[in-house]
Amino acid sequence: MYLLAITTGMRQGLFGLRWENIDLDSRIVSVSRTLQETPDGFQLVKPKAPKSRRTIRLTDAAIATLKVHRKKTAQDRLAAGGWKGDWNLVFCDSQGGPLWKHKM
Repeated sequence: MYLLAITTGMRQGLFGLRWENIDLDSRIVSVSRTLQETPDGFQLVKPKAPKSRRTIRLTDAAIATLKVHRKKTAQDRLAAGGWKGDWNLVFCDSQGGPLWKHKM
């Protein structure tokens, strides 16, 4: 998560990043949703500012790290016997749910 933050400049957008937002072959990440905490739980919503919705080019280091992270996440999911919900988040808790800044 830190490498992606450093190499892309993303901050809050990292929490709402889903695997379908990342194209490793084209070397881009599309930021189209952000994670929001509400009284009813978490929701993926469109960012407030239009300029927050963007496409970012990924570095070689980010691509390599994301490939390793995706493999480890898939192994964790299998070891847990599946996850609750279908968030498909790049950065998630041990149950596949949203990570949040005060849970890290």
